[in-house]
Amino acid sequence: MAIPVLHGVEGESAGIVTREDVGLLFEPENYEALINGLRRLADDPNLHARYKANGPLGAKRYDRSSLAGQMLQILKVQAGA
Repeated sequence: MAIPVLHGVEGESAGIVTREDVGLLFEPENYEALINGLRRLADDPNLHARYKANGPLGAKRYDRSSLAGQMLQILKVQAGA
């Protein structure tokens, strides 16, 4: 979607944000950290542009149709073995 992410949830989704380089993480329920993240994105156009560009690229790796196709190929290979 080309929208930088401010992510305040722990777990696998936070790992995806980091791994795909699509946004900033902040401590859950910490409104000051959220505000700081918003300011950082607003004040750093290069950072904002990087996250914006990485969003659609990262999203392709998590598209359900694509993932289902990959799983189907794995199952076909396993069935043929």
